[in-house]
Amino acid sequence: MYMRELYVKVEPKLIGGGGNSKVYECFLEDNYGEQMVILKIGANVEKNISNYGIIKSLGIPTLDFVESGKIYGKPALVTNHLNLESEPLIFVTPNSVITGEQRILSALNSNNNSKRVEPIAENFRYNNKLTSILNLNDFIKQVLIGIKKASDSNIVIEFDSYFIGSKKLSEESEICYKIADLDNIYECQDKTKKECLEINKCEFFRMLNGFVRFFVKEGQNKKGYLKDLNDK
Repeated sequence: MYMRELYVKVEPKLIGGGGNSKVYECFLEDNYGEQMVILKIGANVEKNISNYGIIKSLGIPTLDFVESGKIYGKPALVTNHLNLESEPLIFVTPNSVITGEQRILSALNSNNNSKRVEPIAENFRYNNKLTSILNLNDFIKQVLIGIKKASDSNIVIEFDSYFIGSKKLSEESEICYKIADLDNIYECQDKTKKECLEINKCEFFRMLNGFVRFFVKEGQNKKGYLKDLNDK
C-alpha cells in the first residue's frame, strides 16, 4: 500500500492510546487546511482502511474519512476528529475509561513501568456524567438495524469499535453512535449469519452496559437502564 509522507504544522498532542498504538490530535499540511485531525500511529493501517470500507458500504455510521500516510518514518492513519471543541457532541468509548480506583492500583503497582495515556474525552464525560438518556430504546433499535446488516454479511464488530455521542454541556441528552475504532472488525465466513448476529448483539450490549456504568450518574435512571439492558 502506497503511503504518502505527512507533515505536521505543530507538534502532535497525545490524547489517547491502546494496545500498540497511540492517538494524537494535530494539524497537517497539504489537503487538510486548518482542520484539526486525528493521527493514529502503530495501528494496522491496511486492516483499518479495509474495515472502514466495509462499515461504510453497509451504511453504518462511521468516520467521515480514513486515510493512510507515513510520519516520522512510521505508518499512520489520518481521520476526522470527532471531538473538536466547536462541536456540541462528545464521543466516548467505555473501553478507554480510567477510573480513580484504577489510578490508585496503578500507582501501587511497583512493577508498572509504563504510564497509561489519560483519554481526554472519556475523562470529561466520566467527570461530567449524564443524568438521563432521552432516547435509549430508539437508540438500541437503530443500532440493531446496523448490526443485522453487518451479520448478514458475516461481519463481527467488537465492543470497543463503538463511540457514543452525547451533548457535551448537558446532563440530559439523546445519544448516537459511530464505529470509530476499526481495529477489531472481522469477516467470519466460518460462522453462520445467526451466530454473527448473536456475537454482535453481545458485543453491543457489553459496550452499552459499560457506557451506562461509567458515564451515567448514580440514581434511579441508571438503575433502570442497567436493569433494562440486563433483561435484553
